Amino acid sequence: MTVKMDVLVEEMLEWWLENEELGEKLENFTGKHCKKFPDPNEKGECPEQTPELMALYNEFKDLLENEIVAYLNKKGVSIEDFYAYCKDSEAGDGFLQWVLAATEYPMFWRTMVDEKNR
Repeated sequence: MTVKMDVLVEEMLEWWLENEELGEKLENFTGKHCKKFPDPNEKGECPEQTPELMALYNEFKDLLENEIVAYLNKKGVSIEDFYAYCKDSEAGDGFLQWVLAATEYPMFWRTMVDEKNR
């Protein structure tokens, strides 16, 4: 079975939006931890990572990735293929921001700072 990634992203976005349990987990996580993340340095860049912030990143990554992997497994798609598609696509915007936040610390940091400053 060949999966069309653009269709998968649309289906996944729908799943994401309707998944109240996941939304609650993410909101609780960001609400609990976003104030710990420093604003950008004078160059507008991500400040140095601390062990505490890296531990939070790994916790977030595990939380999100476990949910995504379970969904993708049902669709017959690997997480690696999905991440590769996400990095090269603009489909799903905010949804993909959360997905990409799980793949790279600077994106995670930016997401947490944005949440803190809302």
